[in-house]
Amino acid sequence: MRRLKDRTIAGLLKGFFNMKLERIGKIEKLFIDSQAKKIFVEARLKGEELPVSVEILRYHIRGEELVIEDMRASKEWIEGVFEHFLKGRGIKLPKEAAKYLALIL
Repeated sequence: MRRLKDRTIAGLLKGFFNMKLERIGKIEKLFIDSQAKKIFVEARLKGEELPVSVEILRYHIRGEELVIEDMRASKEWIEGVFEHFLKGRGIKLPKEAAKYLALIL
């Protein structure tokens, strides 16, 4: 049952974020494992030859914020941005996205 819910929420979030990101790229894959608190995203960004992947290894939801505790990425600079600016800090989510993410807690 949880897998079905994770797939459903991932599909909804993928569509939501693709609408928001259409000028810079497209999310091709989005997988959620709410039990393990992991998220995998693969996106094809404009100007990049290969897809960029980000694996969130541990996260939690705090109100309408996503707090990423650990992650890795296919690009070293993305990991650097995470370490210096995002690690452990809340990322404000649009209300629509926060609503969906709250369902997977």
